[in-house]
Amino acid sequence: MPVPTRSSPHTEPGRIDPQPAVAAASRADLIIPRIPETFAGVPAWVRNVLPTAVSLTIPLALLGAILYVNAITPAPETDRVSLSEINLTPAIESSRPITAPLERPPVQAPTDPQASTDHPPPPTLPDPPRVIELVGLTNSLDAQSPDLISSVGAVNGAGVIDAIAGASSSEQPFASFAGLRSQAASRIVYVVDASGAMASSFSFVKDQLKRSVDRLAPTQHFQIVLFGDTKNRPEGTPPFRVLTPKGSKPTLIRATPANQQAVADWIDAALPGGRSNPADGLRAAFEFKPDLIFMLSRSIQRSGPNASWGRGKDAILADLDRLNPLSKHTARRRVTIKTIQFLDEDPTGTMKAIALTHGDGEGSYRLVRWEDLTKDPDQAEQVALAQALSEDDNAKLERAAQRLASIENDGSALSVLFGVPLPEQRDSVSRATEFVLAVLATFPEASASSDYDPRNPPDARLPLLRARAAILLASLSDDPAWRRQLATTAIANVEQLSLIDTNAEAARRVALGVALHLVDDTNESRRVLRSLISEADLLKAKPSIVAEAMLALLLTAQNERDRALGVAALRDATELAPFVVERLPDPLWRLAAAEATARTLLPEPSLAPGALDDLLALTDDESLITDPRQRTALVYAKLAAATDAQARSLDWPAFPPEAAFARAVVLARRATGWNEAVRLFEQVADRADAGALAPEALWEAAIVHRVRNTPESRARATQHLERIAREFPESPRAADALSAAVADASAAGEGLPESYELGVLRLAVEKYPDHPQADLWRYKYAQRLSGLDVLDVLEPIKAGTPEGAAAAMLYLETIADLTAGPLAPNSLERVALLRRAARYAERHDARPRAALFVDLGEAELDSGDPGRAMPLLIRAAALKETIPGGQARLDLARARAHLAVGQTAEAFELLRTLASSLDASGDRTDMFWHAWTLMLEILAERAGQGESADADAARTNLARLRLLDPVLGAEPWRSRIEAAARQLDSAP
Repeated sequence: MPVPTRSSPHTEPGRIDPQPAVAAASRADLIIPRIPETFAGVPAWVRNVLPTAVSLTIPLALLGAILYVNAITPAPETDRVSLSEINLTPAIESSRPITAPLERPPVQAPTDPQASTDHPPPPTLPDPPRVIELVGLTNSLDAQSPDLISSVGAVNGAGVIDAIAGASSSEQPFASFAGLRSQAASRIVYVVDASGAMASSFSFVKDQLKRSVDRLAPTQHFQIVLFGDTKNRPEGTPPFRVLTPKGSKPTLIRATPANQQAVADWIDAALPGGRSNPADGLRAAFEFKPDLIFMLSRSIQRSGPNASWGRGKDAILADLDRLNPLSKHTARRRVTIKTIQFLDEDPTGTMKAIALTHGDGEGSYRLVRWEDLTKDPDQAEQVALAQALSEDDNAKLERAAQRLASIENDGSALSVLFGVPLPEQRDSVSRATEFVLAVLATFPEASASSDYDPRNPPDARLPLLRARAAILLASLSDDPAWRRQLATTAIANVEQLSLIDTNAEAARRVALGVALHLVDDTNESRRVLRSLISEADLLKAKPSIVAEAMLALLLTAQNERDRALGVAALRDATELAPFVVERLPDPLWRLAAAEATARTLLPEPSLAPGALDDLLALTDDESLITDPRQRTALVYAKLAAATDAQARSLDWPAFPPEAAFARAVVLARRATGWNEAVRLFEQVADRADAGALAPEALWEAAIVHRVRNTPESRARATQHLERIAREFPESPRAADALSAAVADASAAGEGLPESYELGVLRLAVEKYPDHPQADLWRYKYAQRLSGLDVLDVLEPIKAGTPEGAAAAMLYLETIADLTAGPLAPNSLERVALLRRAARYAERHDARPRAALFVDLGEAELDSGDPGRAMPLLIRAAALKETIPGGQARLDLARARAHLAVGQTAEAFELLRTLASSLDASGDRTDMFWHAWTLMLEILAERAGQGESADADAARTNLARLRLLDPVLGAEPWRSRIEAAARQLDSAP
């Protein structure tokens, strides 16, 4: 039987591509983004799924304090441009605009229009910016990324915020290269060895260089110096290459996306050659006046008196000291130099010495060894393949078996064959199977034109490994022709194979059954798989192999009956091995069974509503993952993967709300899916059975609306956040949702009625009195109220804070407005209000208190309680604050208080001094006539008691007053003065 192949210019007829791991670009349908492993001790794909879920635990505890950054928006695609198109002239370059945080103008707290300018200005309140970042499952809305897992997190708690983080605008720009990192670097030069010694590893260096440049911010500038002194270098040209635009002088380049893309092309085209000359490269770097130099070299160990390019370590260090001297003022060097010794040890110690004297401390030097190169997935793949191809046949087979075992043991193979694989699992399986097929391509294949006999192979492992790898690769492919070719290859290897080992025979039948299904020979596939299941006891096959046969049999189900019966049998089997081991559930097999159930039932409309039940049940299964947040993240990722293929045809209300939620998360990652994502999120929030998922759905919908960033969408986001706070106050999201809603609602006119902010503030004040921003919300709410309501809202605000100071000023202004209104000056209500204001001012140490004490003292006098008035007036005098009406007003009030308690002499002395002062200044207003009225009344009373001297003085002053003003200051003073005059006339 001819062995099918996929056409390739490097593939001989009858063979699978011998180096698919290297030439994988010809299979675009199998190229999946790669995510490095970060968690040890758990399956690899689980480690890839969930690292960010843990990283958000602490930030979520502090979310209310740190959510003040702009919402993330998807970055537009940028086409590569040619090097000649790069604008390198700093004078005409434009960098990304830097937007300062929104700042609220200082709060203009109410002031008395008659108050002196000596009063303190109103404080500036710590009002948060309008835009607050919402961290959740969709907080990394990248339309380019097919990786679902990077946006999946637990429902109650952390959402997943990565790589947005972009450094907030407050962070200093940094740079990193080949494992070294430096902070506060704005002008970076890479000095990189491009000599012939780098030929075998230059691709790694170029990759590290591109990654480093791509990580730079638009506020940073960079340049690259590739040194390597070639024999055919034209006379007069330097022994290094510098990134230079056509027709321009080399200069630092701004790290804009377009420049980064163009530089990548230049780096890709660079080839190593010549002798190493790092000293010249360093001198060239200093011409650009950088603040950071990364230097990477392999051959600096040749430094010495006999080296053609250098004069030895001491001479190099001396040169660098002249180029980069220590500052006399700061004891620091202007340029930081970090060095990377590449592959070989540096016996001269030059690179270490440069880093020690010109670096910024520990972490300025690194030795990169060969084994470090294998940590890069692509490099590691090539190195491992090269090693495998150099080994003998037995070692090759062992290495291929180990590689397949790695994806069998972590559950990736089961998910690809029978379940709903995640992108990381697809990637892992793709790498492993292409590696295995590349290794096995060195063996003879089952072909009609060869002497290879599949019934009697040189090693029974060969056809089984080849078949297993082929069906895994076929299961990944979306290309029907390619999938059929791979499945036919598997059939050719195992169909006629005869094996003695019973487990090997069972494995052969599973491979054959799956391969037959992949070529659409369903009946024969079911026969092979059923025969294995029925003969399992006879063959004494491992339970795991029999379980695979059961899962494979589900693939062949073509009608409702077969699907229902197959799932029922599988659910019964989950109480036995391998789904249970020593009475404990096996997490990967339980997950595989749940995935297979979902994959089997979803295509059948009548069975679809229960298809996800088994997956959902795993959210409570601690044997899967102990951490409930990580466990929920994994289950949701699987739910989304399970429903992806049939999402458009599913009746979402018939499914558990978790299914629609998980699907919405996937849609929210693409701009084209935002409308449907929001619809599903809102649908989940409205469901009676959503429970704690309802506020999460509203939160995620708000994120999508925020990213859209239109007035209408921002208004909708605010409404969703306000709804979380109003309807779900027990949700962990509630407080942060309310904080964001209040901040957004302050932007009147952006799709919200002006009254909306008042409602949000009322909700904040009434339902969240203990929130860290509660006092700020109370103050903002009180600003929009009037009358006694203002006082009631301001009362709980704590003293000694900016909010407390602003609240006190608003409080006192409100009191002033109320007491100057329709209330009678001597009414009990006015006194009560002023007493309340005095207590508040005392508690908040408010200014000006003296004016308030005088107001209250006067009110107490008017209401007939001089005992309360005198202490207040004494305190007002002691404060030595400027008050409306000045010292005259205070003296007059004190005189009235003395009179009220019978201290006539003290009162008369104050009034005499006051009247003289006002008379001398020409200030003959009401206060002048009030003072004279009181003095004349005192003198008239004394005259009635027989004190003639007082009567004479009174008559003299009365005559003078009539000359000053015939109407005696008008009413009420005229009547009272005339009454005193009559009393004087009748005196003895």
